[in-house]
Parts: sequence; C-alpha cells; structure tokens
Amino acid sequence: MAKALDCKVSENELEAVKEVYDYEGKDASEAYRKSPHADRYFPRERLQELLLEDLGYFYVPVSRLAASLGIPTPVITAMIEVWATMLATDYWRMGLTLDELGLEGLTANQIVQYVNRGRS
Repeated sequence: MAKALDCKVSENELEAVKEVYDYEGKDASEAYRKSPHADRYFPRERLQELLLEDLGYFYVPVSRLAASLGIPTPVITAMIEVWATMLATDYWRMGLTLDELGLEGLTANQIVQYVNRGRS
C-alpha cells in the first residue's frame, strides 16, 4: 500500500518505530517498552500478568480449539501475535493446550458431550 501511495517504506518494524516515534531499542519490542509512554497508564509487569491470563488462558485455547475444528481465527491470531511481539513473550508456548484441557483429538460432537457430561 505504501508503494501504491508513493510513500517511504521502512526496512523493518524497528526502523519504522524509530522513524515514526523516535523510539530506540535493540528490537521493536524493546523500543516500545522503553518508550516514554510505556508505563504511563499501566506498568509493564501488570500488563504482562493480565495478558498472560487473557491470551494464555482464553485466546490461545480458543484459537487452538477453532483450528482443530477447521475454523480460522485471524483476528484472535493477530491479537496474540501483536502482543507477543510488543512484549517479546511467546503466548503460544505459554498458553493452554487442547491436551491440557482434555480436548485434544475430539470432534465437535465429542467436545459438546465432554463439556455437558464430562469424559466417559
């Protein structure tokens, strides 16, 4: 899109962050974290705790469950990836797996049965 509009294109995300916001860091994640605005509204540590709960225990398992049923979740996936990049945290690795939830390999009907009656 930038090329179509004859706009300058940054080489990578870090370069864009430096050019647009004048933030510095070894990578984009660090540049965002060390920005003058990073802790203005919410300390990084508390944000990480909340995101681990929200992403790791809700969004990651929802995305995995949807994928197991053949349902794409592009917005959820994008949210996870954006936060993972900004906080340099692998929420996919930290998040609940279908195996941990007892749902690995189950069909849609089996999942409904498991949720309503437990595993038989």
